[in-house]
Amino acid sequence: MIKDTLLKSNPWWSTSKIPDYIPKLRRDVFYLLNQEIPKDRISALVGPRRVGKTTIMYQIISELLQNRYNPKNILYVSFDYSRGSIEEVIESYQELMNPSGKIYCFFDEIHYVSDWSLTLKNYYDFNNQFKLFISGSSSTLLYSTTESLVGRIFFIPVLPMTFNEFVRIKSQEKTISKELELIRSISIDKIEDIFNIEFTVLQLRNFLKHMLFEYILWGGFPEYLKNEYTIEEWQNYLRQNFIILTIFKDILSVYSVREPKALENLILLIADKQCLPLNYYSISKIIGINKETVSNYFRYLESAHLIIEASYYARNTTKKITKEKKYYIADTGLRNALMGESILKDDILSTDIEGAVAQHLINLQARMDARLFYWKDKYEVDFIYNGIPIEVKFKDSIKLSELKGLRKFLEQSESKYGIVVTKDLFKVRANIYFLPAWLFLFIVYP
Repeated sequence: MIKDTLLKSNPWWSTSKIPDYIPKLRRDVFYLLNQEIPKDRISALVGPRRVGKTTIMYQIISELLQNRYNPKNILYVSFDYSRGSIEEVIESYQELMNPSGKIYCFFDEIHYVSDWSLTLKNYYDFNNQFKLFISGSSSTLLYSTTESLVGRIFFIPVLPMTFNEFVRIKSQEKTISKELELIRSISIDKIEDIFNIEFTVLQLRNFLKHMLFEYILWGGFPEYLKNEYTIEEWQNYLRQNFIILTIFKDILSVYSVREPKALENLILLIADKQCLPLNYYSISKIIGINKETVSNYFRYLESAHLIIEASYYARNTTKKITKEKKYYIADTGLRNALMGESILKDDILSTDIEGAVAQHLINLQARMDARLFYWKDKYEVDFIYNGIPIEVKFKDSIKLSELKGLRKFLEQSESKYGIVVTKDLFKVRANIYFLPAWLFLFIVYP
């Protein structure tokens, strides 16, 4: 049985190539994983369902094949379908292929295997014949079982596509001109440089605006780009294949959840109250569960990559811990699916844009312990990134009186400038940079 599964899952043993249906265009995270090939450690892709982890693994296998690695020395298995142990899989593989030299193992959805971390530790410590690549949909399960792998494993987060990736892949790179590459070269830490290429930016405004509205409505899950969907079909797909399966398969397989329906109600409440600080006690009264359970449920949803947490920004640890947190749905298309929004009016779009900014600032950090912060001292700043205050005002008429929080933060901190994410306003005023959402989101990527 295991041997039959392996033969079906590893067609390159006979064809020397990956299946034709695997997408050719590569996400940014592919290049991070590609750098792991020669490194002496276990390389782990961790991210939500349907985000493209399997595709990235196949693309790395294709890279190995193109570089003339022996096809028989490349093993792929998905433990979502194969229920054998790691030892049984490797034993069956060796009987089939009798490989010699370095073996490149790709273990997909490894969190379905009991004691996987201890097994991999033994292979890593006592047999340098194996280079191990693994993936998992549940970050909490991966973390909770990796104590034995400390110093041996490197995590790479795989999240929904950034706007930059969406533009590049949606257009199949045909329209990625020198002008777009020039804009891509600007970083958030040197945002003033964007005004040196203002003419170039304005040339691309209509193209990027059109792309942004599509991205915000549909979101960043790659599956959308593979097939043709109506918006109703896509949103139903997200609800059924992402929300329902994540809650009832991933979360419930890790945690003891007495009220799964309360977990569903909580994520709907977060979608509705996105951008607002949330009080656990008030939520417990609304949903009908105790405050401690509410706190746990937030943690479960975050570990499953369904939501993003923004903590209070302060040097004082007590303030950080005690202040209310803000939460965002981890993908704008997912939030629109939860809310049943298929037409984006300005108020919905404004909330979605702030959520997209949160997602991109998390993505920008490109690490598993990425953190997000907001600030409030009578007046609020939506985000603080590396000391830079960022405020989302999705409109074009913005008075300085609407930026009291940002201006106060600049006065009290060592930050040289602040950023306001607007609808279409592109200008600089003193030490405040006004950037359209279509431009800001395009330049914020890992």
